[in-house]
Amino acid sequence: MKLAVIHGSSREISNTSYLASEVTKGIETTNIYLKDLTIHQIIDQRHDAGGFDRVHDDYDKIVEVFLTHDIVVFATPLYWYGMSGLMKTMFDRFSQAVRDPEYGDELKDKLAQIEPIVLIVGGDHPRLKALPLLQQFGHALTFLNFQPLSYYIIGDAGKPETMKDDSFAIAQANALNQYLSNK
Repeated sequence: MKLAVIHGSSREISNTSYLASEVTKGIETTNIYLKDLTIHQIIDQRHDAGGFDRVHDDYDKIVEVFLTHDIVVFATPLYWYGMSGLMKTMFDRFSQAVRDPEYGDELKDKLAQIEPIVLIVGGDHPRLKALPLLQQFGHALTFLNFQPLSYYIIGDAGKPETMKDDSFAIAQANALNQYLSNK
């Protein structure tokens, strides 16, 4: 099993990454921090005669993660009751990636084999207010033909370094860690 976490926080030390580290403790993991990559916004050329123009940024590194991993954890803070802008841009670019003549067909085939997991951390009643985001993830992952969402955790933490205080989410992270350790 090859595991990757795609981190959507813009903070250097984030509650979302803390939760992800609890989930992946002791497991070999590829960590991708979107804040450290240059990923351009999508220019929607789906219906243009020539298709999408090639974009020169770091998105191919994201595609490589999906092509080489079996389980992908999407870890995002709850920003204005949605995923972070970094995570949203990554998802928007899937429209282009699955149509890329170089790897689009291979990527579509591989996405169908990936087990997705979602981690969301917010500070304003997130176990209720993150539910629409969880549903959005479900719809996007289904549209992209991922395996069904196998697990999710919604953590409650607002100020930096307070994720450790959410004992409920930490217990869920430990249970998910056991599940992943046995794969």
